[in-house]
This record gives sequence, structure tokens and C-alpha cells, in this order.
Amino acid sequence: MGVSWVSSAEETQAAVARIEREFSGVVAWYGRATGAWWAMVRVCEHVRLVEAVGARRLHLAALDAVIGGAGGALTCGLVGGPAGLPVLRVGRRGAGSVEVGCEPVGGRWWFVLVGSGQGVVPVDEVDQAPAVLGSLIDRATGRAGRGAR
Repeated sequence: MGVSWVSSAEETQAAVARIEREFSGVVAWYGRATGAWWAMVRVCEHVRLVEAVGARRLHLAALDAVIGGAGGALTCGLVGGPAGLPVLRVGRRGAGSVEVGCEPVGGRWWFVLVGSGQGVVPVDEVDQAPAVLGSLIDRATGRAGRGAR
């Protein structure tokens, strides 16, 4: 996966099937005209359209969509990470931030903390990521147990 252009219909169908397996309930497709991957991601009671040039960016776009729809407790933005790979910097206003990447681990894509490689959640559990990331930020900044706002 990791490529933005697919040379045959069979490759496209196989890649779409993998993405839809990785994101339970997501409809995904490859746009030949745009050269990008597209997915409809459920955010709370709504659906958001995300676009990316490969599997890693599609997973990060889904995480960005979920964090953006999580009530504003967290903020995030795409930044350059190690070896030029994209990562999301996720933060809590007035607290701190962590950088989150996306890596295949044991045949399954995971959101991981950059630097430590600690698993956050598998990509198919993206809706759980905001709570987990909020807790990790709170622990790292000493806010855990103090009623973080």
C-alpha cells in the first residue's frame, strides 16, 4: 500500500479491501483522476470525507478527523516526522503534545508514539484514540488525576 498510484483495477480492489478491513465501517476508494485515496470516516454521528496519497496518510487523516470531531479537547496538525514521514502532533491546549505516527505492526496498522514506538490504538479503533492520547498527554505533563480540562 504506501503508493499513491495503482496500475490495475485488481490492485485497486485489493487495496480498497485492505483499507476497509483496517477501518471497520469505512467506505474507501482510489480516485484515478486525483491520484489519491478517499475514505468516508464516521465522526460521532457524522461522516467526514478524507483524502490522502497512501495508507499511512489515510490513517492519519482519519485520526485528524476523529480528533477534530471530539469536542475540541485536543488539537492536532500534520508535521514532518523522522525520515520525512508524516506524523500528527496532538496536543491539549495549555498542556503539551505528543507526536503520533502510523506503522504496520504484526500485520495490522497501529497509531504509535513517535520516538518510543509505544502503541496507542490499532487504526481500526481510531474512535478510541482521542481518550487514549488525552491520557498520555496528561501523564506526560503531570495533569493526570487533577481533573484535566
